[in-house]
Amino acid sequence: MALTACRVAFYGQEALDYFLRQDVRMNERLLKSVVQQLEQTTKRVVDKDRQFSLDDAKIRFFGNDEVIIQEGLHSIEFYKLVSTEGGLRVSMKDKEIARIERPGEFFGEMEALLSLPTQATVTSIGQSVVQVYPTDQLPVIVDLYPEVALQMISDLASRLMDMQHRFIGETT
Repeated sequence: MALTACRVAFYGQEALDYFLRQDVRMNERLLKSVVQQLEQTTKRVVDKDRQFSLDDAKIRFFGNDEVIIQEGLHSIEFYKLVSTEGGLRVSMKDKEIARIERPGEFFGEMEALLSLPTQATVTSIGQSVVQVYPTDQLPVIVDLYPEVALQMISDLASRLMDMQHRFIGETT
């Protein structure tokens, strides 16, 4: 199957024999083509064994006050915010502790990394769209997409700093 528009040439055995023995330039092109096809096939087989692509992520839509993550439950997913009207409210024991507002921000990944029950409830404020990733694919995602791992680390660090500022601000 061709992934893009292309031309295909078909040569019989006699033509191939001629090219291999008489036409050095055609011989070189044929060998380069075969090597390229083998590399692409090998890459696809290896990637298929890993069984995940970021394009495989499901998209979910949430309405106002709809719960995305429920505190205390074991989740088999982590998430990435695609868009939102008012953000996502993060609460523990019915007290808001944070907001997730930036598209591209991951959440629910800490529980996935540590195999813990969810530590907070995440609720949509207005309409929100999120991508959903299976937690069992997290090691594969990190391996195949290091930029995703870096984004998750950045999001976790940012939330930690926000919590520190919030906690320090409440105690002073």
